[in-house]
Amino acid sequence: MSANNTNKKSHIIYADLCYKLYGIFFKIHNQLGRFCREKDYAAAFESELNKNSISFKKESIVEANYENKSINVGRCDFLIEDKIIIELKAKPFILKVDYYQLLR
Repeated sequence: MSANNTNKKSHIIYADLCYKLYGIFFKIHNQLGRFCREKDYAAAFESELNKNSISFKKESIVEANYENKSINVGRCDFLIEDKIIIELKAKPFILKVDYYQLLR
């Protein structure tokens, strides 16, 4: 591996915000474990967002433009600072239907 490949900068968008969110996710997982319901994780996540003064919208409508009109294509669990969509899943396995929901 050349020196150029080891010195590449990270291309994570909103890196500082992502770092904070990862910390919140790990804190919640460490305290609640992996067998809670989605709404329990959502309540803990909302509490941590408030504690960390991170702005968010819960159950936010996701829109797309079609022929210069906005159409509702679904909802996301959390929209963080109008930048990052968070979709919570509390399942042992992510199914195809979940994957396609996230792609939308």
